[in-house]
Amino acid sequence: MEARFAAVVPHADITTSAVARSGAEQDDKGNTRVLVEREGVRFWAPEGVLAAVDGQPADAEVKASDVRPGDVVRLRMPSARPGLSPGFFLVDGSTPRRGGRDVLRLYVNVTNVDDAIGVWGAALSFLEERGLPYRAKVLSAPELYPRRDALVVYLDGELAYIAPELAAALGDLPGIGADTSSFVEELRPGIATAWEPTDPHSGRQGLSFGQHRASVLATALVDSSDTPDTAERTVVERFTEAGIDPANPARNLPSAA
Repeated sequence: MEARFAAVVPHADITTSAVARSGAEQDDKGNTRVLVEREGVRFWAPEGVLAAVDGQPADAEVKASDVRPGDVVRLRMPSARPGLSPGFFLVDGSTPRRGGRDVLRLYVNVTNVDDAIGVWGAALSFLEERGLPYRAKVLSAPELYPRRDALVVYLDGELAYIAPELAAALGDLPGIGADTSSFVEELRPGIATAWEPTDPHSGRQGLSFGQHRASVLATALVDSSDTPDTAERTVVERFTEAGIDPANPARNLPSAA
């Protein structure tokens, strides 16, 4: 299934930043490599994927022997990262994301895997043609369709303005469902946005948007179970404590941003 999604990705490779955690070393086959860290994950990068080292001329030939621990290096990597989000096929855009705290998610409800291939290709082409930084993932397990988050696009906060345009480009394609989650902000039937949680409380970091909102709501309902008439007030209190806008759960409160 993933091969079908990969076939419509408009770009095969990206150039991304990583931090060197070693100098040049040889593996057991005599190949030169450098230990690097990208997004908290360490791995051995073959010399051939080194594209640049910060502080060196852009047109300089890069050798692993030039790299020192702590250097920021640029790597030529596949755009697809199928193992990063289990059950999904994930791709990074060819323009690097800034990686700030404010991240907008755009959710697309797709009813079946065959139509998902066309929606996926259309979404990536829209973003690539405009040179926009993004990450996107699509559900790769056919038996789990339909799903309201079958396709998810991650955008840096300053690119929130593009979400309605992307929704308009996808909204009339075959396979788009009509439903959206109660927690999100609907742009059109089956397509909605929500902001990445910024909850500072321990135990909630790493939750997906839906898991975070559902967890906070469940806590509020349990806390008010003995006094049902206080449920609404308790929900507002727990949402506020978690940095959620009680009037629009798709958004975070400014104090938590």
